[in-house]
Amino acid sequence: MSFSCPHYNPATDQCSRVRDLCVCGRPGCVLARNSTFAIPVEVRLREADAQPTGSFPREDTDRDSPDA
Repeated sequence: MSFSCPHYNPATDQCSRVRDLCVCGRPGCVLARNSTFAIPVEVRLREADAQPTGSFPREDTDRDSPDA
């Protein structure tokens, strides 16, 4: 994402302000009042809800371990 937000936690892709997945422009988002988005927030929220949670590998996983 190409924005800067003090509420965004990149490690979890969560917004600490709304306490949910970061979807720019969603209700409660500080970017909602002063930004225009190419894809409406309603569409992006539906897409985010449709994605399974935990689909990204954990960063602390040792992929180079000989046991893997």
